Amino acid sequence: MNKGLFLVTPRLDPYVNMGMDEYFFGEIEKSECEFIIILRLYTWDRPAVTIGYNQDDCRAINWELVDERLPIIRRITGGRAIYHNESEITFSLIADSRVFGAFGNALSAVNSKISESVVEILNYLGIKSSWINRQTRIQNNGPITAQSCFNSATRFEILSNGQKIVGGAQRRRGRFLIHQGSLKPNGVEAFPAINQKPQSPIYDDINQIRYGIGDFAVPFLNIFSSNLRIIFEKRAIEEFQTTGLNKMIEIIRNESLRKR
Repeated sequence: MNKGLFLVTPRLDPYVNMGMDEYFFGEIEKSECEFIIILRLYTWDRPAVTIGYNQDDCRAINWELVDERLPIIRRITGGRAIYHNESEITFSLIADSRVFGAFGNALSAVNSKISESVVEILNYLGIKSSWINRQTRIQNNGPITAQSCFNSATRFEILSNGQKIVGGAQRRRGRFLIHQGSLKPNGVEAFPAINQKPQSPIYDDINQIRYGIGDFAVPFLNIFSSNLRIIFEKRAIEEFQTTGLNKMIEIIRNESLRKR
């Protein structure tokens, strides 16, 4: 079995979160990492907005509605704008596509494998979910420049109680890929600046469960390990506090988008 790294990093600064993903993607791509795949589960210490690497921020964001203190970051993956808050559970999967076997070169096949694993995790936690593969889009509210991720459902989505619960985007360079996913079982908070509309939490009114990163850590580790046939080592992030990582975080901070 291939060797992977599993990191759990709760409540990090938004610039650190995005810088860490981009740094590890570069390390995997350069084959300077001892691992063939890195799976990281993380949360945010304060709200932030990320937009896809190919989005037009002038059209994706209504800057008049943005507090100048809010981090606005162009992430390494594609997709639409997302407003992240402290209740969101986020993950990144960075890998040599060969870990996905014969179908590793096919974007749709890799996305399917990741989505099926996430659905299995959600159902394990009692969040009844399904991965939808429809022949047509179930919603199309405009161009990619002008739509929030969680208010735009495409052919391939993870739904719970009829609403989108997971947003995901990928980026590839050669045979290497990064997938970033946002899980919102605790509900979607409205953020008008990117036209993100609210959604109710998935849990019922009686139990009032609020899901945290600790609930997801064990099933993320076990299910991705089983489905990808990977032996993951769980390590502390302090082992990877290098000059290169700190430099990438500073680049992300300096390149963050500013109010017009």
